[in-house]
Amino acid sequence: MPLKLYKRGGVWHYRGSVNGRRLRGSTRTADKATAQRIAAETEARAWKRDLDGLGATLRVSDCAIVY
Repeated sequence: MPLKLYKRGGVWHYRGSVNGRRLRGSTRTADKATAQRIAAETEARAWKRDLDGLGATLRVSDCAIVY
């Protein structure tokens, strides 16, 4: 199920699920086109994590937080 956008206050949020895992969050933008891109990127990252494993989506900032 693709992530759906909804407006809360003046900011766009997304919600939905990827392979049974629920995703919800804020795009932190009032522009709908930018919010759609952020939601699509979030969904793609979740699919990649599901198919290739957690290590496939780690970023340098994630590693620094763990360290």
